[in-house]
Amino acid sequence: MNRVVPEAKRHGAQVVIVNGEPTEMDHLATEIIRSGISEVLPLLLTPGG
Repeated sequence: MNRVVPEAKRHGAQVVIVNGEPTEMDHLATEIIRSGISEVLPLLLTPGG
């Protein structure tokens, strides 16, 4: 089991999940982006994107 998301949330982090399908961690997310990372990552890394 992935412990990064629950631990980050426990310490007050904002959690964004990028995945095409629902995950078992969605209830911990601040934001959920239903798409593949290969489509989303270039947009997040582009200035003004």
